[in-house]
Amino acid sequence: APENGICKRTSSSKKQVNAICEIVSCATGSGSKCKTCKNFRDREAVDHCDSCNPGYYVSGTSCKAYSCGASCKDCVAQNLRTKNDHCSACHSGYFLDNGECKPYDCDSKCKSCVAQNLRTQ
Repeated sequence: APENGICKRTSSSKKQVNAICEIVSCATGSGSKCKTCKNFRDREAVDHCDSCNPGYYVSGTSCKAYSCGASCKDCVAQNLRTKNDHCSACHSGYFLDNGECKPYDCDSKCKSCVAQNLRTQ
């Protein structure tokens, strides 16, 4: 058996068992690289991540960055993100609530409301 890899057993008959071993490497590092790797016996791909660096999450076998979408005017720094669209500032007409931009509502008592981007409360 290899020191760092995966072995699969195959059998051509009931009496003979062969081991086919494949070494699957995993490197750790900063950014989108793995913070920690899966145990070598559990790896299904090269760089099979068990955990990711701050601002990234495990997706399948690799690390993906939390994104900053159009719902935010600005997002927190990548390494501080704990979710997609982790906002630090909002567009006009929206307010920040726990890192998420939410629209100011139109009060049902009003006959009509100003456009969303002009709302301030």
